[in-house]
Amino acid sequence: ATVTGAPSKLTLPGDAASFHPVSLPTSAALDIRLWWDVDGRFQLMSGDDRTILDDVSGDPDGVFTIAFDSDGGPFVQPDAAGVGELRVSFTHQRLTFNVTVTVVEAVDATLTVQPSPPFADYGAQASDLRAIGGTSPNQYQKAKVGLTIQLSDGAQHDVSGQAVY
Repeated sequence: ATVTGAPSKLTLPGDAASFHPVSLPTSAALDIRLWWDVDGRFQLMSGDDRTILDDVSGDPDGVFTIAFDSDGGPFVQPDAAGVGELRVSFTHQRLTFNVTVTVVEAVDATLTVQPSPPFADYGAQASDLRAIGGTSPNQYQKAKVGLTIQLSDGAQHDVSGQAVY
């Protein structure tokens, strides 16, 4: 059996990680299929009544729930940051497997300011913008600003080039 559409990471609706450029999804439709190795056939089981989606046993912290769209298709809906297991089984087959669901959120933002062009003895102070030698009247370095967003799983995303004015 396989599940496709199960994302490696989700985030909560409205969280900074759901917006560009991080753009993590806030839900994910599940495509559940039973494959037969003998002849390569498969049976789509996503909306089948014989498919059991257990979002409780492997998710004691309530990281996600399973919801259904108007056509009966299941999807993962995040509820809290963390890691949980979706247990998939079938009433007509002796088969059970787990799908890891990771829900992250933005937990920190780090702003850096560096002089541009840089100079050799730069000491990481934003106030250290200096006159550019040989310019008359004096012209000064510009500040290069960077912004990094850290997610609850430790991943970092540079969003420096995404300023909106």
